[in-house]
Order: sequence, then structure tokens, then C-alpha cells
Amino acid sequence: MPRLSKNSQHLYRTYGFISIFLTSILLPGCGQNRWQAKTFPAEGSVSINGASPQGAVVILESLAGKIDSRGTNPWGVVQADGTYALSMYHYGDGVPKGDYAVTLRWPNDDNPPKDRLKGAFATAEHAPLTVTIDSGKNQIPPIILTDIRLLP
Repeated sequence: MPRLSKNSQHLYRTYGFISIFLTSILLPGCGQNRWQAKTFPAEGSVSINGASPQGAVVILESLAGKIDSRGTNPWGVVQADGTYALSMYHYGDGVPKGDYAVTLRWPNDDNPPKDRLKGAFATAEHAPLTVTIDSGKNQIPPIILTDIRLLP
């Protein structure tokens, strides 16, 4: 195996220290997901024809365009008591500040599932509610839908 000259050894050692230094600076920032927007807790409730639509999905669509570079939308699943908590990146982490259309879909048990609400509230244009999310905890007004014809 060939031996390295003193200059080559010094050069390799210098590059090694520079590599370690740059790695120690850059690596900690890799796990921070800088593309994520700051979120604030948000929750609400849904009632359809006087009952809780367990399993319905509430999705907020930003009225100002994309929230983050990945186009993530906050969402929540309606529980047996009709309540939901919104999530953006992790369960229950909330929603970034802004104005949103609150859309609603309720999948049935078909394969593939169909929207029991027949898509009537699935787009921003047909949203049953619009909300503004601010810093701090946000309580979204109840969504109360009556006389809705549902798919089985």
C-alpha cells in the first residue's frame, strides 16, 4: 500500500475536519421539516340529521392557496360524540393561521368507499362553513346539517 506524503496527509486531515464540521452544522437542521407551517389547536363538532356522523372526515381548504410547499390540508375524523380535532402534520397538532373553507366527506363501507353525502360538501365551493384560524386554541362553530339524503 502506498504511503501518503506529509502534504497529502495534511490535506486529507484538513478535509476530514471540514467535513465533520459541516456535517455537525447541517445535520441537526435536517429533521426540523422547515417546510411545515406553524399550527394552532382547532376542534369542532358535526351533526347530520340530528346524529353524529362517526367516521366523517372534515378537511380545511385554504382560501389563500397552498399552506405549505407540499400542499398539505388540515383534517380531522368525526368521533362517536360528533367532535373532531384537526391535524396537519401529526395527530391533533392543529391548523396554521388563515381563512379556510370547511369541507365534509363521509365515506361508507363500500369498496371503494362512496361519499354518503354524495359530494355535496366536498369542495370549497360547496363548503357548509368558512372559518378563520388564529393563534391560540380555536373552536370551530358546529356544523349542523338537516334534511340531508344520505347514501347507505
